Amino acid sequence: MEIVLHPGLDDVRVIREQPDLLKQGFGYVVKVGGRQVRGTLRSFEAVFEERDCSGVIIRDLDDPEASIHRAEVFHHSASPADVFHQHLLQYLSNKCVGSCADCDRSCGSAYASRMLTPEVRRLLDLLSRPSECVLHAERIAREVPADAAGVAALLPSEDKWHRDRARQILLLPDDKEMVFQNRPVQHRRALRIAYAAFAGQSMARVSEGAGLLLGKLDRLFTEPAIGRPALLNEIPALLGQELGAGWHDRVTEKASLHTTTRVAQAAPELVRAILDVAWNDFDNTRPALIEWVDELAAHPARGFSSCAAVAAAIFATHDFDQVYEEVIGRWARDRKRRLRKAAAAAMASAANLDGAVALGFTVSPRVRADVGRKLEWLAHSSSAMERDTAAMVWGMGYIPRHPVQTARALTAVAANANASSGWTVSDAIEKLSGRYGSAWTIDVLAWWLDSDNDALRAGATRAFLNWLEEPRTGGADQLVALLDAEPSMVDRVATLWRVVLIDPEYSVSAWRHLGVWMRRGSRDARLNEPIRALARQLAAERAIRSRLSYWLSRASMTPPSAA
Repeated sequence: MEIVLHPGLDDVRVIREQPDLLKQGFGYVVKVGGRQVRGTLRSFEAVFEERDCSGVIIRDLDDPEASIHRAEVFHHSASPADVFHQHLLQYLSNKCVGSCADCDRSCGSAYASRMLTPEVRRLLDLLSRPSECVLHAERIAREVPADAAGVAALLPSEDKWHRDRARQILLLPDDKEMVFQNRPVQHRRALRIAYAAFAGQSMARVSEGAGLLLGKLDRLFTEPAIGRPALLNEIPALLGQELGAGWHDRVTEKASLHTTTRVAQAAPELVRAILDVAWNDFDNTRPALIEWVDELAAHPARGFSSCAAVAAAIFATHDFDQVYEEVIGRWARDRKRRLRKAAAAAMASAANLDGAVALGFTVSPRVRADVGRKLEWLAHSSSAMERDTAAMVWGMGYIPRHPVQTARALTAVAANANASSGWTVSDAIEKLSGRYGSAWTIDVLAWWLDSDNDALRAGATRAFLNWLEEPRTGGADQLVALLDAEPSMVDRVATLWRVVLIDPEYSVSAWRHLGVWMRRGSRDARLNEPIRALARQLAAERAIRSRLSYWLSRASMTPPSAA
């Protein structure tokens, strides 16, 4: 059947709003004339899919040569990789791709199959239109890369694809649709930015965050506040087709079967792309975004400070010095732990977003270097708040490049730690141990125990026991294995055990951990001698020996598994 779209008439909206005009299961030829563009026609696709129809779009040959495209076909069932593969086969037909001596022109089929590696398929799945697959297949057939890596290099990168989507979400046309008469384009953008920053949060928080951003924008541009109309504009329409798709399916069940809460759902890659575009692609909006992030961090409601940290981290990957000086640095020295935690999360996240591949440290990215420089300054600061923030940065997963330099900075923090920040240091030790290994951890804690500083000795005790806690880490297994790998560690490990076994605050928990730890080691024949050596060293001290007798006497009356 045939559909003719007349210039000047809004036939697209009529079909979109009345899908019953399309007969179920039929095929249509859609003839396009005038200045109608493909972007408008794409709104057909959902309607065609709903009615199980197929469509071929044909442009008017009277259009200028530059605007004429091939006929477009809705491929409902085929994946982008399948469309790409079929068109690549067609372009490679009757073409030798291997410089064969006696080529029968069939090598293109093997080449096309060989190039469809999982990485190439992943990049192809990012393409949203079959026409994109066709254009890329044509380019690949023309250049014939030697391997799959060459094919992947010619396809759009994942970052570019997400950024293009973000631009489509935020760069709205200044339309005059009546449905938005009380909602300027700028306000819709603000809602979409808040939706990204509050991904995973309830829509109530998204709405409040959007309102805070609208106030900043109105004040920055000296516009009169128009307020936020109630019961006028529906959220899916304000979010747009990209963010609002499947809105009615985005429901999270809570404790009550009769209560549902809608949450903002956006992939982390898209969140980063939207905030990237908001920061870089608009004129003079950075002051409003900075003020907005600062207000979110200070907001008393739960979840706002973590959203502020996410946004600040993404902004900091573009302009670290500006974001640090205006918000992160102030948060780092604030008396409120919530703000210091937001500062630490922003620094750790910014470093990880800008980090080397799998933290392999083959390169030294600029933002990671900036974070390391500021962290070193915070660790040696005279402010207890800033030192506490430095420890939280390590505890949140930031892994510095130099273990020795990290040990010195962490020692400077631990030497001045108070009771409340002592556990923050312990968390930092636990995280760093996962990167630097057990030997580094034991060396640092033994070094602290040899010190005359009471805060360092207390920090070593807390960190050692915290490291052994079940089931948070595999510290026990790591330490037992370390005794076999480095027998010289027995003396240092025994020193740590003596302290925690005698300390009244940790004694009961420490003895139980020691029992679990030694049982695990005794199951491995290689560790029998290191375990005996450790037990002899511990039993050589009278205070330990008396307690050991007490625990063994209790164990004799318990089941074998507990003993």
